[in-house]
Amino acid sequence: MKPLLIIVNPYAGKQHFKGKMLDLIDFCIRQGYEPTVLTTQGPGLASSMVSERASRYDRVICCGGDGTLNEVISGLMACPPEARPPLGYIPAGTTNDLAATLGIDRDVQAAVRGIFGGGELACDIGQVGSDRYFSYIAAFGAFTEVSYQTPQPLKKTLGHLAYLLEGCKRFSDLHPYRLRVCYDAGEIEGDFIFGAVCNTRSIGGLLHFEKRDADLSDGLFELLLVRMPRSLADLSRLLSGLHNRRFDQEEVLFLHTARAAFDSGEDFSWSLDGEDGGSLRQVEIRNLPRAIRLLYDPEAAEPMR
Repeated sequence: MKPLLIIVNPYAGKQHFKGKMLDLIDFCIRQGYEPTVLTTQGPGLASSMVSERASRYDRVICCGGDGTLNEVISGLMACPPEARPPLGYIPAGTTNDLAATLGIDRDVQAAVRGIFGGGELACDIGQVGSDRYFSYIAAFGAFTEVSYQTPQPLKKTLGHLAYLLEGCKRFSDLHPYRLRVCYDAGEIEGDFIFGAVCNTRSIGGLLHFEKRDADLSDGLFELLLVRMPRSLADLSRLLSGLHNRRFDQEEVLFLHTARAAFDSGEDFSWSLDGEDGGSLRQVEIRNLPRAIRLLYDPEAAEPMR
């Protein structure tokens, strides 16, 4: 039998998957795999679990939310490219943006059928500095602190509403950052309340891109920058426009680039795949094309709502 590593975050989301773990293990065995199951017990552990063991396994499956997936991918990226096994993902978190982009079913049985019944999708990965990674988004500014400052029990109980509630509480503290941003085709300076370097069709389940605007394997990121609005009325119009996928507003810059460098006169906080990415004054992000092989069945994918 072929060796299989399963990384499980037992605290992810509303924990609906817990009662289905035996079914998952049984299914893997019937597919000819001998699974080893490890549970995460704290931040950062999934990354070290994977980096220390991945080369010994034929496949890796991650069962958790966006943060757990980020750690597993970071662990794989710590391995030489030839030692990275393909990765399957069973979404079990609150938001699951990458799963929403690909249409991966939240049902454990449906997701695992896609892992074993499909092929491989080579996905770009983002590198921040020399040793941090993200699978779908690096962001700063308005609402980016919401994900990792929202208490986990509140996330589990209220889901997306938790993010909105926490965001509204901080709305009065909206703070623009004076930045110079360099990208493939040039550079721009301004006061920005939000910025994202992303490789996804969904941000927080609230902001969506068209399929033509986000290709996970094209070697390019989508760069979104939002300038400070002049008034509350402008802010309301801006948010409505973003929600309705209008990126041609005067306050919005939306383009494709393989790299982005941010320079500010003050430290500003970053979120990587919805988790705390630290506070920095200078940040360089580059695209690592097709760095991870994701086990994925496009025929089984659900259309993104």
